[in-house]
Formats: sequence, C-alpha cells, structure tokens
Amino acid sequence: MVLHNLRKPRKNYRLVKLDIDEKVDLVKFFSEKETVIKTLEAKIRCLYVAETKKGYHVILEVKSPYLKNDRDQIFFQLILGSDPVREALNWRRLYIMDNSINVLFNKKEKMNTELIKKLNKLFKRICNWQ
Repeated sequence: MVLHNLRKPRKNYRLVKLDIDEKVDLVKFFSEKETVIKTLEAKIRCLYVAETKKGYHVILEVKSPYLKNDRDQIFFQLILGSDPVREALNWRRLYIMDNSINVLFNKKEKMNTELIKKLNKLFKRICNWQ
C-alpha cells in the first residue's frame, strides 16, 4: 500500500528517488545509513520499492531542514546510496540542460509492499517517529 502520492509529496517533504544498482538487503542497507539520516535530521517514509534487473528503485518521502531544492535532493539521493552516475546526470540536467531530474522513474514497475513495510518500521525507529 502506498502511503501518499508518488508524484507529489506532502507539504514540507520532498520525494527522494534512489537507484540502487546491486541486489542488497535493503533493511541492512538503510540501517547502515542511520548516522547520516540522524545527522541530516531527516524524517523518512518509504513510499515505493521495486526490484530492477540490477537492484532496486526506491522512493522515499523526506523532510529535513537541509532539503530545500533540487540541488539538495540530488545530494540526499547520492548520500543515501543512489547510483553516483545517475546523480551526476541529474546534476548535469539541473545545471546545464535545465531539465527535470529523476527521469529514470517514469516507467511502471511491480511494487514490493512487504519491503516497504519493513523499511518504514526501520525509518520509524531511526527518525523517532511517534
């Protein structure tokens, strides 16, 4: 079940889209990012996870005092584990071609709702959700 709209986040949140190019245990993957998440004072909810040929596409709804614009969004995507080449292309689109970022997330994929639940349980603990 999707918590919120995948195209428009709630007020004061942004959609952070990760392209993870390896088959990993995503709960462990994000557990290892706990210090980064806390340092950036991020509140995170997982909205979408789909398996790809190489890894996963993950969409997170994120609120942080350090996440204000597209440039910050690209930084968050990179630091949370997205493919660095993809984020370099997003940076180029943003600053050179003045196009929208995250063009890889335009096709339909099968969502893994069980993994979304597990990740939200983890983010709830890390982010101190009440």
